[in-house]
Amino acid sequence: MIPYDEEYCPACGEPQPQLDGVRRRPVKKTWVAVLLSLVVTGLGHVYLGRWRRGFAILAATIVVGGVASLYLSYDQVMLVGLFFALFSAIDAYNLSRAVE
Repeated sequence: MIPYDEEYCPACGEPQPQLDGVRRRPVKKTWVAVLLSLVVTGLGHVYLGRWRRGFAILAATIVVGGVASLYLSYDQVMLVGLFFALFSAIDAYNLSRAVE
């Protein structure tokens, strides 16, 4: 069964007729989700409606970065942050493509 808010059939790609009183989800842009995840880790997930996942990634970044700052140099902590930013952007990209 096709969900009511889907615009196209996931199996064949045919457009679904508009039903009265049923609103469709707005289409989220993949590049916006990736850019937001690069600017603030997890923000792309919030944009895609996966706010729990986004906040979990942000919290993990802050906790791991805080603990890493006790033991590593500034440059190494920045690499840890870059890793989390790239992970967040790639995950947001994959989530966005799965929704389309």
